[in-house]
Amino acid sequence: MTLPSKAKMRGTKVAALAIGSLGLILHLAVAVYGAGQGDYLLIVGLFVWSSLPYLLGILLACVLKRPIIAFCGMLMPLVLDCFNIYGVFVTSTSSTAVVALLWMPLWNILMIQPVGLAIGWWVAKGPLGTR
Repeated sequence: MTLPSKAKMRGTKVAALAIGSLGLILHLAVAVYGAGQGDYLLIVGLFVWSSLPYLLGILLACVLKRPIIAFCGMLMPLVLDCFNIYGVFVTSTSSTAVVALLWMPLWNILMIQPVGLAIGWWVAKGPLGTR
């Protein structure tokens, strides 16, 4: 099995870094918009906590030989974070919906991102990774 060309690897790395940047921007917007006039320590803590999957993914994209693994590892948390934020800020029917902003990063780190990394590893090792 041979590695894909450097041009394909560079494009995948750029895509992985773009997904990570989108995740960081999304959570920065949530921290700034959602917190309003709240405690600044809480705002920074929420931003750092919710950004951990994307910071880990950006690190992996820079370190791994096959950045498709990091791309898949960040794509799933980004999609679920978008649904979570939509549910909290747009279609919220409960006063405790904001608690999801604290729980979703935990689910992302413990369950969602490892599944995405496994899928990325499978794609990198499988027939799609050799093209």
